[in-house]
Amino acid sequence: MVEDYITVDDIQRFRRPADFVSWFFRKLDEINSGEGVRKQILLRQGIAKVVFEEVYPLYRLLQNKGSEWNEIEFRNVVGNQQFDVETTSETQIVPHFIEITIADKNFKEHLRMRYLVDHGHVPLIGKVSHEGTKKRGYKIRPAMEMRSQTEINEDAESMIKEAVALKCAKDYREETGLLVYFDDNKAFRNSDDTELMSSFIASLGDDWMNIFSHLFVVGVTGSKVWSRVRGEKEVVLKVAPVP
Repeated sequence: MVEDYITVDDIQRFRRPADFVSWFFRKLDEINSGEGVRKQILLRQGIAKVVFEEVYPLYRLLQNKGSEWNEIEFRNVVGNQQFDVETTSETQIVPHFIEITIADKNFKEHLRMRYLVDHGHVPLIGKVSHEGTKKRGYKIRPAMEMRSQTEINEDAESMIKEAVALKCAKDYREETGLLVYFDDNKAFRNSDDTELMSSFIASLGDDWMNIFSHLFVVGVTGSKVWSRVRGEKEVVLKVAPVP
């Protein structure tokens, strides 16, 4: 069980970026070396949901931005409150709270992971269809299809745009930033795609600034972070070769 390697109390401790990155890197190594955790991780069961949908995105953000924010402490907060991360920031450079959302978190991706658990393999980009119900069981059919990088990128753009819109429909505290986490193993994975993503983020406009002070778009690989700040037009891209 992932719970054998990481606890809620451990997750909710304040840490400076360098300490957070070092701590979570060790925890990931322990978790990934553990016995019988693969299914729990893939299906996001128990504490694995928090670890890989809230702690991991913050880890990737801090790997890139930590050197700029080295005097500020961060912690994940587990629960149903208006934010997923609390910081000790008292400036407008770093938000005091961060809300995290997953751009490709949907039922189809859950079915893809369930198929992977059951069969040991699954196409990463093919569309997924299914029959049945949760109670009676699903018959899952992942499509073996070729898709262009342009199509994959456009799908990611659509999911990011939808994720931002859904969060902007809610109320948040002042000085809350939004972190959108997406899979850049599939979308925008090439160096030539980085400017395309920057242009896309700029095209989102400024309406999100009515709700959030910052917008961060973070890839799962941790190699790229795009950010915008309320009142500023520039999309800042940070590229870092991180593990």
